[in-house]
Amino acid sequence: MSIKTITDALERWEKGPARDASLKIVEYVSEHRNHVQLLTFKTLGNAVGVEVNNQVLLAAINILASPRIAALDIHAHYSDNDEEEIELDAREFAEVCRTGVFIHPYTGAEINDYQDRIYPFFVPSSNFLESND
Repeated sequence: MSIKTITDALERWEKGPARDASLKIVEYVSEHRNHVQLLTFKTLGNAVGVEVNNQVLLAAINILASPRIAALDIHAHYSDNDEEEIELDAREFAEVCRTGVFIHPYTGAEINDYQDRIYPFFVPSSNFLESND
C-alpha cells in the first residue's frame, strides 16, 4: 500500500482528532522513512505533538495498525534479567496479551513478572516502506 493509498484511505475515515493524528504519523514516517527502524509511543507522540498516554494517539495507532490501513506493524522487546533484549513479533506479542502468559523464548521458563519488561513498539509495514510516493 503506497503512502498515497494510505493517506487516501485515512481521508475517507471519519473526521476527527484520531484521523488527523494518523495523517501526522504517516507524514512523519514518510519524511523519515530511510531512518526509521522502530517507533515507540514517545516517538509517535512527538510526531503528533501529544503525550504518550493521550487517547487520540492511542486511537491513531489503532487505526494505522488495523488490517484496513496496515501502515504499522506491532512488535515488542522483552528485557530479561541479563539485560538482553529479545524481540517479539506481532504474533508472539498478541499471544502474550491474549493468554497473559509469557514463556521465555530461550529457556522455555514461564516468566511471571513479564509486564514490566515487555515494551511494545511499531515499525512501518513493508508495504508502507516499499511504496514509491
